[in-house]
Amino acid sequence: MILKTFFTISVYFFLVVVSGVCAQECFQPILANDDEIYCSLPSEYEEVNHTCRRQLQAITDELSKFAGTGLGDFIAVPITTRDGSTLINAMTCPLRRKIWIGLEAWYRLEQRESSLAYMIGHEISHAYHVEPETLVNAARYPEELQLLAKMNDSQLLEIACDQGSANLLLKAGYQPWEIIDAAKFIAFQSEPSDYQSVSLSHPTDEDRITLLSYYLLGR
Repeated sequence: MILKTFFTISVYFFLVVVSGVCAQECFQPILANDDEIYCSLPSEYEEVNHTCRRQLQAITDELSKFAGTGLGDFIAVPITTRDGSTLINAMTCPLRRKIWIGLEAWYRLEQRESSLAYMIGHEISHAYHVEPETLVNAARYPEELQLLAKMNDSQLLEIACDQGSANLLLKAGYQPWEIIDAAKFIAFQSEPSDYQSVSLSHPTDEDRITLLSYYLLGR
């Protein structure tokens, strides 16, 4: 299995969806550029040529296969910030089937393949039409329903993509506990105060992991 043998990497993320472009970063939303037929990186980012690209593409191809798409359907490209700031981030352009992955994420978390796979799976899930309301209909526990009920559509979409990523990793051979650990590892890269933070577009890491646990272990 490519995911288990190629390499190990990891990270956690907050995704912002802007007109079909999903941008991820630690607690500070990135606005992406999109005109319905083309999307591009924000000006503060640039694509880079790095040896990690082959590894990133291998994981992306493996997960794409389980998403029902062909090999090479998504292109994985490393990016960096022009000002040298160190952000763990990733972005998706569904229209171009392109996933941009922050080079800092690869540098800092290369020993946890499961976490990088979870991040990429989340990005792939953003390329599909997920219906956030299906989450509420599928919830089975009161605590799960309470968490979902306090979220807006954008936050529910993030949860849906978390679950979409979990589904891809299950098909790739990961165990539920490995997927939860992957998400926790990403979240725990943040400061405790950040771990509790929330935005209009994203739930807290704590809520995301709790809901992921319900999804994977409560069924």
